[in-house]
Amino acid sequence: MELKINTNPTYTLIKPISLPANVNMTEVVYQKWLELTTSDSRNLILDMQACQSADPQQLADQLFALHEIFYKNNNSFVIVNLPAEIYKVLKKLDEDMTLNITPTLAEAVDIIQMEMLERDLLNEDGEEF
Repeated sequence: MELKINTNPTYTLIKPISLPANVNMTEVVYQKWLELTTSDSRNLILDMQACQSADPQQLADQLFALHEIFYKNNNSFVIVNLPAEIYKVLKKLDEDMTLNITPTLAEAVDIIQMEMLERDLLNEDGEEF
């Protein structure tokens, strides 16, 4: 699977560009992100625009699993340009509100910045996020 990657000090943007997105897509994305964590960019924005032909159920399950991995490690994970079919599956599973899904990159960046601020504030108080 071919990926377009853009790193930033606060996040990494990964955009699958080869079709179709298969069941291994989230594993490929996660492994690539792990390779990139040597920088300070530990948060991920996943642009799903090219994933129109993915199996909605499999991809929804994998996105939720990827979300869990990121948040257990105090990192942010935001999805942009999620295909409508995948969103419908997430909504039916009642997981659409658990994931950070936004229509634009600017909104994804805002979510990451807000979550970073929350983690910083909670860490000052000695609490975990």
